[in-house]
Amino acid sequence: MLSRLAMLDDQLMLRAHWALASPAMEAAMHFVSSWSAPLVLLVVPLLIVRDRRKSLAPLTLLLGAVFVSNMVAELLRITIERPRPVVVQVGAATMVVAGHGSAMPSEHAANSAVAVAILVYALCREPGWHARALSGYLIALAILIPFSRVYLQVHRPSDVIVGSLLGLSVALLAIYGLGLLLEEASRRRRLRDCRAGHRQGLMTIERSGGTQGQIDRPL
Repeated sequence: MLSRLAMLDDQLMLRAHWALASPAMEAAMHFVSSWSAPLVLLVVPLLIVRDRRKSLAPLTLLLGAVFVSNMVAELLRITIERPRPVVVQVGAATMVVAGHGSAMPSEHAANSAVAVAILVYALCREPGWHARALSGYLIALAILIPFSRVYLQVHRPSDVIVGSLLGLSVALLAIYGLGLLLEEASRRRRLRDCRAGHRQGLMTIERSGGTQGQIDRPL
């Protein structure tokens, strides 16, 4: 069963390449794969320019989530030890053999998924058509980057699927954690404001009482 799934994985990788193979496609996929991080992070300066204070939390979250995603991906690679695919031509037959390095999961897919998820989360809080346009651009990259790794035959489809799921899971956990922190900070701020208002009210009553005492004092 597992051997059949592995063969299907290899066949899907080969067909993804053969179905779209052309010099222009080759150049485009190499560009997307090589420049994946700058293409995604291109959105970050736009967020900072719009509102530096509001962008601080998502950007801090982004750095932490990418770090965690990389660490988990490396641990999985060491544990699974699935070799990278190498496509060789033996006579008229095309074969996929084991190469050097670990392939499962794809770090390109994991990093792009975690970065895109957090940046789209930050953009969803922004009004206007530009936020929707940037979100669409990022989602397109989250699909193109993993596909480029399969097209270039350096990862099998299952490698990038697992990588994307890993990145998305880390991003969702990070966003959930950020929500809890913001909720707790908001609760403490409301409590502090309530206490400050209570003290101000007591001081006002005390001043009013003192003034009333001076008015009622007989001459």
